Amino acid sequence: MIDLAAGGPVTGSLVGLDAAGVHWKSAAGEAQVFKLSEIARVIPGTAALPAGAAQPTVLVRLADGDELPGVLQSLDGKTLVLETWYAGKLSIPREAVACITTYNGDAVYTGPAGLDGWEQSQLGTGAAACWSWNAGVFSPSGAGDGSIGRDVGLPAKSEVAFDLLARNKSVFGVNLYAGKRAAGVQLCFVFSPDYVSQIMVMRFQPALPLKIRPLGQAVTLGPGWVGAKMHVVVRSDKDLKTLALYINGTLIKVFNGDKDFGSDGAGIAFYATRTSNVSVSNIKTGPWDGVDANAPAPTEDAIE
Repeated sequence: MIDLAAGGPVTGSLVGLDAAGVHWKSAAGEAQVFKLSEIARVIPGTAALPAGAAQPTVLVRLADGDELPGVLQSLDGKTLVLETWYAGKLSIPREAVACITTYNGDAVYTGPAGLDGWEQSQLGTGAAACWSWNAGVFSPSGAGDGSIGRDVGLPAKSEVAFDLLARNKSVFGVNLYAGKRAAGVQLCFVFSPDYVSQIMVMRFQPALPLKIRPLGQAVTLGPGWVGAKMHVVVRSDKDLKTLALYINGTLIKVFNGDKDFGSDGAGIAFYATRTSNVSVSNIKTGPWDGVDANAPAPTEDAIE
């Protein structure tokens, strides 16, 4: 289904995408062409992969945020060719492509599809709800500082990816290898609209009394990140005690932990302060093959 910026939803099926726009076949069989500027979003159907269809190998993210799964056929300076089971072969102008993500067939979790399966913990009150969900997006409810997490069975070598948007001065954290008794290790994002934004790695237990122990290695992102959507990928190796952080396909830093880097948990958790206006969506977790974390991320290949 296409959701038009002005006019509402249009049901049907995707036929193709080229310089003219999105070619669409309506539910009534009518051929239509929509300019990308006319489309608010493309909402994929829920039908299962047809029998005999090739498993998608990549997820192509368009500049407008829409995502197209398929098999990458070719890519050059002008065009990306994607073979799909739902629209045949698509030739996509390169300028319309934001990034390409390699599908991981062993993905442990994708979502969020709702609050089911997630546990919330508000600082100082325990189980009180402090996060909300709407249309695939987690956001702090404003009820208090706190976290939302779940066990996703993170292996010792893992990859966690999600979209993040901070709309104001915010403090946000993603905890890896979290469990009921341990918060794991956290990447803490500090966003400021007036100054530079920073990311640091720390051991952080979001409960009273607070247990915070920075592990150093803070990295400065610079100004301009408030209001800018980012695709975050974190590759972790518990044995080597390393976290490789990628933002929008670029390796930002490989953080090195210490003897307390890992924990016995296998979950992820997101933490935000009460006044933080952040959105978390498009969460994907799975195993990582451990290939050189200092190399460009093949699973998030930004196209400029």
